[in-house]
Amino acid sequence: MKSESQFETQTIEIENIIIEFIYSRNIKDFSYHLSGLPHMHMAYELHFILDGECPICVDDFNYMLTKNTVCIVPPKTNHYFPEHTHRCEGFGMMMSVNYNKEVKQITKSPAGLDKLPEMFNEFTAIEGNEKIEKYIHDFISAYKNKGFGHKCVKRSALTLIFFALLDELGDYKCLKTNSVVNAEQNDNFMLDTYIMNNYYKNISLQDVSKAMGFSSTHTGRIIKKHYGMSYSALILNLRMELAQKKVLSTDNSFSDIAQSVGYDSYNGFGMAFKRYFGKSPEQMRLDGK
Repeated sequence: MKSESQFETQTIEIENIIIEFIYSRNIKDFSYHLSGLPHMHMAYELHFILDGECPICVDDFNYMLTKNTVCIVPPKTNHYFPEHTHRCEGFGMMMSVNYNKEVKQITKSPAGLDKLPEMFNEFTAIEGNEKIEKYIHDFISAYKNKGFGHKCVKRSALTLIFFALLDELGDYKCLKTNSVVNAEQNDNFMLDTYIMNNYYKNISLQDVSKAMGFSSTHTGRIIKKHYGMSYSALILNLRMELAQKKVLSTDNSFSDIAQSVGYDSYNGFGMAFKRYFGKSPEQMRLDGK
């Protein structure tokens, strides 16, 4: 007799798009036990943080997911959840999006689905969307209670979550030019974009300030408020986390690693690494084998 699969699937067809959600049918609680190993999938990975906070590393960049955040990890994107002591409750699911095989080319869509590939092509974390939050809790309620019609309720909730994501992502892609966006939110978005794309280079606070269009003093205040630390501490943390990953997961020379995370020489990098981790890069690599 064939045993029941531990996964449940919900399929939704909208216009020429087939969306399939896959999630575990055996979640006993929503405490998050996540993979600490880098990996990738051929489908989208969705994570919903219900309470607490949880770090995630995506393509060598680190993000902190907080309560009522949903994140989307695109296919073929390297990611993992670092070991942490934060309390976190949430759940994840896989989502595949395919065109109907009978339709050779997707046309202009009233629902905006023709723009779906470009909207879902990068890691995204969405915070504080009340609609998404409500639909997620509707899904969880049906998942837990499994009362009459619970499958229909889950399917309906997933459909609404999908369209709420489309609405949110349509705005997300326009953050730089949308005048309705709160000025502080826009500053933080520009700051994240610049720093995450350049922190491993030899950039100074003045370089960041110039890119932001502010004075160094004002930029330093924004960084302190947004990240909770000074510019120098932020850059050091980002560089050391990337350096640690390269030391442990590659055979690159330490000089090459030093240059790849923004240091001109191995001596300066080696001293900073030992101060940060309490051991040299050589010792860390030996300990990791």
